This record gives sequence, structure tokens and C-alpha cells, in this order.
Amino acid sequence: MIPVDVGSARKCSSESCGRKIFPRIDPAIIVNVSFGDYCLLGRKATWPRAMYSCLAGFAEVGETLEETVVREMFEESGVRIKPSSIRYGSSLRPQVSFLMCGNYRQLRPNHGHFRNP
Repeated sequence: MIPVDVGSARKCSSESCGRKIFPRIDPAIIVNVSFGDYCLLGRKATWPRAMYSCLAGFAEVGETLEETVVREMFEESGVRIKPSSIRYGSSLRPQVSFLMCGNYRQLRPNHGHFRNP
């Protein structure tokens, strides 16, 4: 397969085939939320003891990455953050269909709210 159409599609490299595919892309975010010397982490109940991760999630159709960060942080931890406080980074992911956008958020008293578990 070779890239065509400015990289939005792939075409079979065999002259006789000519098959074109349009790979699916699933936009996702991962967020490092810090507050002073602390970092907000989550874990699945099925994970081994002491295994934690930054919070992450997939963007929904029509949702901006900022809206995804705000929604996922609240859904997974109850923390409310302002989209204007988000900083971005990026990383290549081993899964071909994922577009992962890394985010960093440092909480300040007027920008976020932690709830007690």
C-alpha cells in the first residue's frame, strides 16, 4: 500500500489491483493533570495492585479535543477544568487507527476542583 491523496488514502502498489482504502482514525486524548507535587491518576479495578495511569479517552463525533479533555476528566474523576488551561503535545501510537493527542493540565485553585472520593 502506498499513500495517495495527500496521505488521506492508501492504494495497492500492484498495477493490476488499484484498490484504494481510507483508514479509520479514532481521535483520542491522554491527560497529565497535576496540582503542585501531586498528579491525578486513575486505575481499573481489574489492574494489578499499585498500577495507575493518566486519564485518557476517545473524542466523540463533532467534539473538539478541548471538549474531550474537559468531558473525560469529569467523567473519570469528577475534576472540572477549563479548556483555556490545556497545553498540548503529540506522540506516534503503535495502533494505526489512533490519533493520540497528549495534554498537560496544571490545576490552580480557580481552574479546577477535586472532589473527595
